[in-house]
Amino acid sequence: MSNKYEEIWNKINQYNKITIFTHLNPDGDTIGTSIALKELIRMNSNDKEIKISGDKYPKNLNWLPKNDDVKIEFIKKSLAILVDTSSIKRTFDKRILKAKEIIKIDHHSPEGNQWSFVIDGDKYPATGEILYEMIKFLNLKHKSKDLYNSLFVSIWTDTSGLVERNPTKQTFKAIEWLEKNGLKRKEIVKKINLSKKEKKIIKNYILNAKIKNNFAYKINDKILINYLYRPSTELFFKTYDAQIYLFASLNKKNKYRIGLRSKKYNVSNIAKKFGGGGHITSAGIEVNTKKDVKNIILYILGRNINENA
Repeated sequence: MSNKYEEIWNKINQYNKITIFTHLNPDGDTIGTSIALKELIRMNSNDKEIKISGDKYPKNLNWLPKNDDVKIEFIKKSLAILVDTSSIKRTFDKRILKAKEIIKIDHHSPEGNQWSFVIDGDKYPATGEILYEMIKFLNLKHKSKDLYNSLFVSIWTDTSGLVERNPTKQTFKAIEWLEKNGLKRKEIVKKINLSKKEKKIIKNYILNAKIKNNFAYKINDKILINYLYRPSTELFFKTYDAQIYLFASLNKKNKYRIGLRSKKYNVSNIAKKFGGGGHITSAGIEVNTKKDVKNIILYILGRNINENA
């Protein structure tokens, strides 16, 4: 992997302008990784303009440094770096295709061939951990509060506090390293965590699920704010006893956002079949209608959940 890090850094050094792109419905990993990467490039390179193009932050991450106003003229002259995003379809700003070259840093299963260079794969609990590994391998300068905070947000939120997505010894070492460099863990966790009122809201959203053939599912017809969607999905997964889980809720676009979870079965394959993507045990889809959600439910019910999905 160290050779890959050298290659990607050499590629970064070939450009004076760099645009970092994040995914739709941004979460802590894509936001945290983009900010940390911008800081890394800024501190370890000379005379570079680095900008981040992405959607509005969830409410609980509004305290982090914001995205940039990126003009198309800048993108056309820049190296595009796509972070924590499996495909162009999942990218928020489709102008990424206008960049001179695209590289990807991601922790999803490989998908697409638009990239000239890629670091990806489902072995990392969060994309931010890849940056931590890159810092260590390349001995990069890293003294930045924004870098430490954003890298922590990336890893902490994508593992739901180091309990989901199989964190490894390296994951815990990364958190320990951040704290040794001055990260105030308790302060950041307090900023990230939901209020009592918000926890009550998501608890009500997951009630009265249906369970059939080791499959738990729930469709909500009320709009669920973006930053409450993921904790709702995680709570749904923890609350019911099943092998595969589907939690669907309307978003502000009046589309249904679907979270798929499992204890060991490959829900990523199910998500890809219906235009989504993700990890082996954690994936997502966005569909237009409630009928589309029901079709996915029927598809899962028609499979043998005692076999790998």
